[in-house]
Amino acid sequence: ACLLKLLSVFPVAAVAAFGMALQVEAFGFIVLMSLSIILGPFVGQNMGAGNTARVLRALNVSMVFNLFNGSLLALVFWFYGEPILSLFHDDPEVIANMVSVMKWLSLSWVLEGVRLLAAPVFTNLGTSVPPMVLVTVRFFVIAIPLGWFLRGPWGFDGVLFAFAVGNIVAGGASYIWMKKYLPT
Repeated sequence: ACLLKLLSVFPVAAVAAFGMALQVEAFGFIVLMSLSIILGPFVGQNMGAGNTARVLRALNVSMVFNLFNGSLLALVFWFYGEPILSLFHDDPEVIANMVSVMKWLSLSWVLEGVRLLAAPVFTNLGTSVPPMVLVTVRFFVIAIPLGWFLRGPWGFDGVLFAFAVGNIVAGGASYIWMKKYLPT
């Protein structure tokens, strides 16, 4: 409801583009979400077996993969966004808005990936509080208020910028919190 209210001042093409772009973004994150699903039990089993070094190695490899995946996706959508997104809609205004959504959000995909990878790590270490706090802060403390503030002077780009900032802050905080939580 908060998101719809925030977007309601923009043309229908912008609102449609936002929703469609988030679905395309989710498709791009399928591989990373699969890695995240696998990482949780791996962390739980190896921490239970006292194999902290193996957990840290797996997290490092996962983070490197995330860096590659997020960067590659961002580059693809920066340089080929319009032809790719035109496969999902034929209205030029919707496509242009989808390209804007993907360009702004792609700036945060690497750190959004960190947040996605950290959530099951926390859960399998026995606490689901950090992911809950980080998602709440990302959306309700940063993205919505900042988007509300910036939608006047920056328009639709202000809302997109706010969501990218929310992803960046939550991803950075996830990494720091996870590093402090894991034994070294």
